[in-house]
Amino acid sequence: MQRGCSLMQSSGQEVVNRRRFPHCRNRLTKYQASSVGKTAEVDGPKMPRTCELSKAAILSGMTSVDSWWLAGVSLVLLFASQARAQSWRYQPEIDTYIGLHRNVRFAFQAEETREDGSPIQAEIGPSIEFYWRVSKNLIPNGVDKSKTSFIVLSIGYHYLPSPDEPATNRILLVATPRIPLRRSKLVVSDRNRGEINFSNGDVTWRYRNLLQLERQLTIRPYHPTPFANVEVFYNSSYQKRSSTRIQVGCQFPVRSHVQIDVYYEHDNNTGVTPNQQVNLISSVLSLHF
Repeated sequence: MQRGCSLMQSSGQEVVNRRRFPHCRNRLTKYQASSVGKTAEVDGPKMPRTCELSKAAILSGMTSVDSWWLAGVSLVLLFASQARAQSWRYQPEIDTYIGLHRNVRFAFQAEETREDGSPIQAEIGPSIEFYWRVSKNLIPNGVDKSKTSFIVLSIGYHYLPSPDEPATNRILLVATPRIPLRRSKLVVSDRNRGEINFSNGDVTWRYRNLLQLERQLTIRPYHPTPFANVEVFYNSSYQKRSSTRIQVGCQFPVRSHVQIDVYYEHDNNTGVTPNQQVNLISSVLSLHF
């Protein structure tokens, strides 16, 4: 009972003091606010929101880079494990590009090739490439100017010498549209390549369609580009699809004039009987001037 009375007296006295001295209430409020601020400071400084956002962006970027590399390595290991009993070989290629105009360049290609299961032979020749409609959504890699073009058109001539068979003279017609996917930062390209072959008085043709998916990464000032593609060959000599090619690799720009592509390739040649399956480790040295 005495305790209840004392509580009533103290609360009543507090009400009276607030009515008589209203300015003391404001001081008390300020004191309470300052004490709360001090308590927050004791708990530790709060990280600025910009720092939190930048940290989250870095972590998300690292996660995306790691997922891309893990996916690429997984594909390579998958194909390699399934192709132990198949033949392996190395296939080099050198490409040279010389700019003639803002949207035109000269290209010369030299590579080893295996035509629908035929023996290994060389393929060399020049071509002229035309860029059309530069897209702001396509990110340049600092080396290849065609990376920012919506479509690249090419016409060329290649010569294929062979020690055991007549040489082949080839006319090339190529069209490659590139479509960026904004949200995922992926780029889809669809290369359509037509070939007219002249060999020993015979004229044949072949159509090749390559569908590629790529994404450019940013590691400080460096911009490597992992990619994966599937290419289908249709040969008039067989009147059917003659080959299917799968590639998984990465493009590495070196300075401002050199790019090196390294990739794994699996070929399934169905034009001959029985089918021939070949696995390649290939590299392309591209020189841009």
